[in-house]
Amino acid sequence: MLRKKLRESLTAHIFLITLLLLLLAGGITFAFIVWATPVTYVTVVNDDLQRQLDHLAKRLADTDFDDCGTLIDQFICSAGASVLLLDGQGDPVELPRTLGELDPAFSLPPEMVLLQCAVLLTGLTLLFGQPGKRRG
Repeated sequence: MLRKKLRESLTAHIFLITLLLLLLAGGITFAFIVWATPVTYVTVVNDDLQRQLDHLAKRLADTDFDDCGTLIDQFICSAGASVLLLDGQGDPVELPRTLGELDPAFSLPPEMVLLQCAVLLTGLTLLFGQPGKRRG
């Protein structure tokens, strides 16, 4: 009885046809996105990396070898890439890097240390403190 009503119902037919058309359109759209995204993403990343590398090469041409560490560290941070410099025989060259070094002039003011400790203690109290009774 229910099947007969569904078979004869114009509303059910329109609903099913609309559902199938939307699923088909969504599937085609999703398939296109899955196909196109990796291709365009890799192209954009490669182009950006090449631009950054060309800019680095121009700046390094005007820089002394002992002073190039800062430029290379900036490139590593901005590009998210690693750098390996080779000499004429193909052997790795040790770079004068500055990334791992701390600035000796850097120090945190005592007020900041106290503020950070206060924030830490407040967070720990809220995290591990006993919750008050909640009214239902």
